[in-house]
Amino acid sequence: MTNINAYLRQMEQLISGGSWQGESFREKLKEIKEEDFFMQPMESVHSIGEIIWHCIYWKMVLLQRFKGNEKYRDETVQILNFRKRDALMKEGMKYLLDSLYTTSEEIMQFLKTKDDHFLLEKNSAGILMDYFVEGIVQHDIYHLGQIGLVQKMIAGKK
Repeated sequence: MTNINAYLRQMEQLISGGSWQGESFREKLKEIKEEDFFMQPMESVHSIGEIIWHCIYWKMVLLQRFKGNEKYRDETVQILNFRKRDALMKEGMKYLLDSLYTTSEEIMQFLKTKDDHFLLEKNSAGILMDYFVEGIVQHDIYHLGQIGLVQKMIAGKK
């Protein structure tokens, strides 16, 4: 379970801390106010809330892939990938953060039941599960950095 454990460690560190870059979602978002969470710093830049939703969505895609539902992404990406900020504001920051942490935990709990052979399984298109699991880790790293940039943009507007 060397590879599974490495992914689990990286996922946990991205959520709760301890990674080499010294940042995590919990650490980065603990000080943010709800009005800043949904603030769009520039016309073409997503709010932190929109970015968090986007991360949740792709975690949901991965969870559906784990369940064998390979159609979920294609059936939902146009509607759910980036939802409208107004709709997200109605759900609120707490709901979105809870959803981020819950979907992350669901992925980790699923992977804890698997061994490295699972990562070598292929979907109907011949893509390894390892590709999808590694992808969600890379996706979170990218968007964690993006959130930091948006936070700086917001702070610069005040």
